[in-house]
Amino acid sequence: MAAVLFDMDGTLVDSIVPIRNAISSTLEEFGYGPLCPQDVTYFVGTSLSEALLHWTPDPAPMVKRYQEIYIKDLAGGCTAFPGIVEMLDAMHGKLDMGIITLNANHEARHVLGRVGLDRYFDHVFGDDAQRSPYKIKPHPQHYFYALNKMGIIDDDTYRSLDSIDDMRKSNIEIDTSMVVYVGDTQKDMIGSKRAGINAIGATWRRDRPDIAEMLAKGGADVIVDQPSDLVKYLKTRCLL
Repeated sequence: MAAVLFDMDGTLVDSIVPIRNAISSTLEEFGYGPLCPQDVTYFVGTSLSEALLHWTPDPAPMVKRYQEIYIKDLAGGCTAFPGIVEMLDAMHGKLDMGIITLNANHEARHVLGRVGLDRYFDHVFGDDAQRSPYKIKPHPQHYFYALNKMGIIDDDTYRSLDSIDDMRKSNIEIDTSMVVYVGDTQKDMIGSKRAGINAIGATWRRDRPDIAEMLAKGGADVIVDQPSDLVKYLKTRCLL
């Protein structure tokens, strides 16, 4: 069966404002002041732990507090982007769907439930810091783990990929011709290309006028402007 892997924030879920507010509240609680506009870029396509290293050498307590604030107080401000439900309905049961996200697994599941998308996804592969058995995107191990757990590559092949950081430099062959990854950041595109997966850039976030250019620089194979465009593309590829 064909498979589509999605990023979550900015691709399926409009969560930019709630996330920024939760980050800002966390920084203030720990005495760093509110999030400044020039600091927002630290958090784009990067794990929260990594981004917070700009403020503290030990981000773990801040990550924990952020997740508490976000889940308890602010995740209710998240919504599915227009057209996402219709897009997922068109795919549901016809191909396998998973999520590769920099959210912690429990955090991602909570948000998906709040916006009514949890019923579409049996597979969610998040960033649980030290508990995650893979290096996170844009490292390809995040993608390889997902492909293995979804039954697209077998255990022996997965183990053979343990030291690979870019499939374009590897002589190992895996069949990802029926797999695509859909994301909204340059790092999403870079990661999927390093994993040998076709990269589809989604521009419906609309908060960045240069988003299409940014995705193209990341190596996007295709750029789609509406969720319905993704459905059309998958049909042309005979994946749907």
